[in-house]
Amino acid sequence: MSTFTKYPNSAKWLIGVLLVLNILCLTALWLGRPKGPPHQKKHHRLIHQIKKDIPFDDQQLATLDTMLSRHRSEQDELHRSIHKLRIKMMDGMTGNDESSLLEAKTLADQIGKLTKERELNAINHFEKIKDLCNPEQRKILTDIMRKAMGETPPKK
Repeated sequence: MSTFTKYPNSAKWLIGVLLVLNILCLTALWLGRPKGPPHQKKHHRLIHQIKKDIPFDDQQLATLDTMLSRHRSEQDELHRSIHKLRIKMMDGMTGNDESSLLEAKTLADQIGKLTKERELNAINHFEKIKDLCNPEQRKILTDIMRKAMGETPPKK
C-alpha cells in the first residue's frame, strides 16, 4: 500500500504546497528581470555599477540622470526603427522575384546605418559621462568600462 493511498489528505496538502511554491518561484523570476527591451538590460546593469562605484555629488547625479533619460529615449527610438525595418525586410524576403531581394538588401543597408548610429550614440553618451567626471572618477569609469567590454584593467 502506498503512502498516498494510506494518507490521502497529506497528499492533497503536499500537492497544494508544491503548487504554491511553483507560483511563488515563477513570480519571483518574472518580477526580478530588468524591464525594457533587450538592448537596455546590459546598459541598465552598467549604469547601476557606475552609480554604485563612482562617488558622484548631487549636481553630477542630477546631470547624469538627465543624460540617461535622453540617451534611453534616443536608443529606444533607434531600436524601434531597426525592429520595424527587420520585420519589413523579412516580409520582403518571402517573395521570389528579383525586386523583393533588392528591397531586402536596401533595407539591410538601412538597418546597418541605424545600427551604426546606435553604436555611435552609445559612444557619445559615455564620452559625455566621462566629461561629467573629475580625474579620479574618470579612472574608476575607465576601469568599469574595460570590465564591461571584457578587458582586464591594468594593474596598479
